[in-house]
Amino acid sequence: MIVVRKGKFLFGICVALGVAIEPCALNTAIAAPTEASQSAAEFSAAETLFNKGFALFQQGHLQEALPIFDDVIHRFGNISTPSMSELMAQAYVSKGAALFKLGQMNEALSAFDEVDRRFQDEADEQNPALCPIVAEALVNKGAILDTLGRRDEALTVFDTVILKFQDTTAIVLQRQVARAFVNKGSVLSRLGRMNEAISAYDDVIVRFENEQDSQLRVQVAKAFINKALALGKLGQLQEAVATCNDMIHRFSNAQEPQIQQWVEQAHKAPSMLRTLVAVELINRGDSLGKTGHFDEAIAAYDEVIRQFKDVQDPALQEQVARANDALSITLCDKGETLFKLDRFEDSVAAFNDVVNRFGETQTLPLKERVAMALCLKGVALDKLGHREEAIAALNDVITRFGTDQEPTLQRWVVKAREAIAKLRT
Repeated sequence: MIVVRKGKFLFGICVALGVAIEPCALNTAIAAPTEASQSAAEFSAAETLFNKGFALFQQGHLQEALPIFDDVIHRFGNISTPSMSELMAQAYVSKGAALFKLGQMNEALSAFDEVDRRFQDEADEQNPALCPIVAEALVNKGAILDTLGRRDEALTVFDTVILKFQDTTAIVLQRQVARAFVNKGSVLSRLGRMNEAISAYDDVIVRFENEQDSQLRVQVAKAFINKALALGKLGQLQEAVATCNDMIHRFSNAQEPQIQQWVEQAHKAPSMLRTLVAVELINRGDSLGKTGHFDEAIAAYDEVIRQFKDVQDPALQEQVARANDALSITLCDKGETLFKLDRFEDSVAAFNDVVNRFGETQTLPLKERVAMALCLKGVALDKLGHREEAIAALNDVITRFGTDQEPTLQRWVVKAREAIAKLRT
């Protein structure tokens, strides 16, 4: 078991979901040196210099802090005592955090890489104070790899943290393991691997749900929200809402500001999740329609309308309107495609579907498609030899839209009159 000592020197870098790297206090102690007096003097000089740089970091003077961290590394980096190794690892992590804040991602990544390269093998039961520094550097490294789009590499780094430190009971290491799990879930979600993402979030919840440490509680709350969103993307709406309700029940009285924000999001999540499901269904329908899978596309749009037409939520009503618009276009496309294949009866059925669904609408784009469907229905009926029925369909265009002043509708009225004239000659 790794035990991390507490002491006078505190420093840490938190990694928020995916990308944010912010300073916070960790119980990472650098023990007083027990080496010869020369080593003690060198350590004292290095610590004083580092503290100067870290003070500038905390004040936001990042450009001034960077050369000081570099000075610590260059002057004292070759001294191989446990105390100095801890201080060097802190200097690299601080440098990486400053570079991240300055937007210098590749340079920040190099700094965290140095911690990984130089100190990961030393971070064990024999050097417990190095463990949270190395874990922190690795989580930061994974976050930056994710930001750079190198997501498979990021996953590997997060798994390294989890495998190396998951059995520890030290709070400072548990925090990093929790962040690694949450960030892993976030990356998997962005890769579309929702079930794996949910598993990562469940790991956080199961492992740390009873912990009272504030930072761990924040990660658990975050895992609940992210799990709910992943379930929503899978279309598992009831499970997603249940997850939000569970989170609200557990954390409704939380005092931590971050958790209060997650609770507020959880209260809003049912509407947000429904909107997410609607958007996913519409996008699926659009993709299917573009590839000629009209019936599957229609089913996707119909599902949006079925689920949400009676929900009094402006965001959802907007998606229902989108679904209706896309549905009318797809039905017209289906009718035209069938017409070109000489499947005139099926074509007429598709155009009838447009009229039956949207014939009473007052929305201009839908009225235009009703007019178009009736005109094309007339042409298809003529191809079938049903001239009188064809004329009736074309007259329906004139009856519905003949007095409408909208230019696009008047164009269909003109086409209907011209078509009737040709049929009667």
